[in-house]
Amino acid sequence: MKWFIVFFLLSFVVIFAVFNFGIISKNAFIAACYGGGLNLINSFLALVLFEFSKNRNNQIFLIANIGGIGLRLGFLLIAIIILIKFLIIDIYGFILVFFIFYFILLFSEIWYFSKFKRKNNNIVK
Repeated sequence: MKWFIVFFLLSFVVIFAVFNFGIISKNAFIAACYGGGLNLINSFLALVLFEFSKNRNNQIFLIANIGGIGLRLGFLLIAIIILIKFLIIDIYGFILVFFIFYFILLFSEIWYFSKFKRKNNNIVK
């Protein structure tokens, strides 16, 4: 969980520094913050659902995680449509930053889940 917080703080510090040096516009900075914030909420929900269901039976685990994926994707879809439709942001910058954060955090979620599985397999043996 520490790496998750450090990654996001470091990412937002870099985005803020790039904005302060005048490399990106205010609209691009706001779009990057929205993209990062949406992914932060998405990954936080994934970790909460995993922590809730990791020591439960298989049915609850699958409902929480697979069902959670559907709910999280629905939330992201609605949030992206609202952001693009109603806010004045750099759409291309938002989409770029959103997908960069999304895929990095998706890989980190998979790494976290596999780390948990490896740890539990070592305990059982």
